[in-house]
Amino acid sequence: MNEHPKEANQMSKYRRIAMLSISLVAILATLVGASGAAAAPPPQDKDVKIVFWHHTYTVATDWMREQVKEYQKTNPNVDIEIVEYPHGDYEVKLRAAIAAGNPPDIINMLDYLFPEFYSKGWLAPVDPAAFGVADQQGVIDAFEKPALEGMTFDGKVYGVPAEFNTFVLFMNKKHFEEVGLDAEALAQQWLEKPITWDEFFALAKKLEKRDEKGNITRMGFNWVWRLDPFWYAQQWWNVTEQYGCKVLDENGKAAINSPECVAAFTDTWYRLVKDDMGGPDLATPNPVYAFQDFMDGRQSICMGGPWAPAAWR
Repeated sequence: MNEHPKEANQMSKYRRIAMLSISLVAILATLVGASGAAAAPPPQDKDVKIVFWHHTYTVATDWMREQVKEYQKTNPNVDIEIVEYPHGDYEVKLRAAIAAGNPPDIINMLDYLFPEFYSKGWLAPVDPAAFGVADQQGVIDAFEKPALEGMTFDGKVYGVPAEFNTFVLFMNKKHFEEVGLDAEALAQQWLEKPITWDEFFALAKKLEKRDEKGNITRMGFNWVWRLDPFWYAQQWWNVTEQYGCKVLDENGKAAINSPECVAAFTDTWYRLVKDDMGGPDLATPNPVYAFQDFMDGRQSICMGGPWAPAAWR
């Protein structure tokens, strides 16, 4: 790659870049030669193997395998190996593979890794032909702005989005019915008039169950705990924005101990622990399905992304 000659010159093996129908991943720099030109498409009679990494999520993996089958119907000479690791291990394993000189061909990665991976020469531009366009600008024009801005450097796109996560509340309708509430009606009311955190935790308290000794057997609500930091960041964002909490100040210094940030975490996160309604000791960590307690009926409300319900059906 011209942008990173040192890293490119270390690459001795050419590989064909094959974009699956998901085509929502970044491609490692080992897919291009030292000269910076992409390898030519392999002839149909030449066997090709492509390794694709993503973090473990069974529902997504099943879908990807179906896409691989479809792709191989017209490309029988291409073997696509799907490798997955739990979210907490994924980034560590990926860095280790790259450091060992054996990176995957295609990766599913978190957006915050893009600047670092690009600066180290680990990424190659996406193939415009995979999107049915002639050049990089064609790829950029195919997406709504600013979807690709964080993955575009010097006019070249180094990855495309697989998903955008807007966290919402998921509610167990049966639990609500047990306490005389209509979850769908409440959700509609909240669209018209959002409730406060005080009102929300009062609702969660009404939904919880305890045994004869006062121990919680069903939580009304709990955050995701005891998993990798990415989970905390996803959940924090909604709360910190509401409270005007800026994790970094205008000089780029940590400001997590500001009055706004302290209030945000005290009112929402610490409150569950203080009021014995939830917290890490009551959570069931699962690195693959983060909402284990909700899935098993031990929790009435959880906060997650649009990808979550597929595992609950």
